[in-house]
Amino acid sequence: MLPFPGQDALASARWVTIGLHSLFLVLTGVAVLQQDSVAAVLAGVALAGWYVIGIVFIGDRGPGYAIMWVAVLTSGWALVTLTSTPDFVWLAFPLFFLNLLLLPPMIGVSVVVVVTAVAVVGLDRDGTLEIGEVVGPAIGASVAVVSTMAYRALASEHRRTQQLLAELVETRGRLVAAEREKGALVERRRLAREVHDTIAQGLSSIVLLSRAEALAPSDNPAVMHQIGEIAKDNLDEARRIVSALSPHDLEGGTLSMAIEQATRVAGDTSGIATDYCLVGDPSPLPVAQELTLLRVAQGALANASAHSHASHIQVTLSYLDDRTTLDVVDDGIGFVIDSVATRTDGSGFGLQVMRDRLDEVAGTLTIESAPDEGTAIVASIPWHHA
Repeated sequence: MLPFPGQDALASARWVTIGLHSLFLVLTGVAVLQQDSVAAVLAGVALAGWYVIGIVFIGDRGPGYAIMWVAVLTSGWALVTLTSTPDFVWLAFPLFFLNLLLLPPMIGVSVVVVVTAVAVVGLDRDGTLEIGEVVGPAIGASVAVVSTMAYRALASEHRRTQQLLAELVETRGRLVAAEREKGALVERRRLAREVHDTIAQGLSSIVLLSRAEALAPSDNPAVMHQIGEIAKDNLDEARRIVSALSPHDLEGGTLSMAIEQATRVAGDTSGIATDYCLVGDPSPLPVAQELTLLRVAQGALANASAHSHASHIQVTLSYLDDRTTLDVVDDGIGFVIDSVATRTDGSGFGLQVMRDRLDEVAGTLTIESAPDEGTAIVASIPWHHA
């Protein structure tokens, strides 16, 4: 099959080539059957044979061989047409298309002009050129040029469309991969926060109770019972995280009740006096926001219990006119806020976790602290995001 431009892009290209091959061979056969001269018959058979050679052998060898093939075919046709009867003139029409399809556009058009001129001369056997002998080949050439230009344009547009579709599929694949990676990152961060705010804090409480018991053994079964309860709660929370269930702290209760419970547990495990206060009329918030405030409360209480050396921690949940706020204030040793971001021991991770959680629900985290002046952590979520 000859390598016409766009042949690989258009589904109809096979029918185009089959049509051209059939037209050329049929017209050649008709011309041969009308010949009385053996030389003319042999010339026609040679043209048909060379054409078949091109179809069978030359088409697979590349454009260079195809150009050579059509050049020999056109030259042989011109020689037969100018030296034999005008019956071979009508082969000019398929030759128009062959040259236009196989040659570069400008060269192809130039060859079509030459073929048209040969066809006109071949028709003018008596020396009296008639208008039909010029108009016929000229119309055929014009139709071939216009049709081939449309064919090339359609093939080019099809190739561009296929390229755009391929780029679109590739881009979509990259977007899907990026979205999947982003989802995985978000999920990893979520799990890291969940582990930090629940299991890690529970284990921290167990460590504090164990150390206190080791330093001053009391033989008090209540201490071991408390350690067991904390461990049990942590195990339940781990199972819920794995199964992607909602946190049990909010099940069957309100946000205020959950934060009050967290405050009481922190006081019991750390030995620090803790108080809880509710301000305003509680209003239900989206689960994500209630969980965020609860986790911030747990994280702030865990930090104060472990690092503040405070004697008192005050937790306040406030339902204001335009926002819900959570304040966790201790009277401990405080710290330099800017130094937390530069720590390499991971001790500042809890504050970053709080910020990340609040960012996800359009909230803000404010930290006020200084050495020997205690620490105040304020989480705030505007009502218009509730």
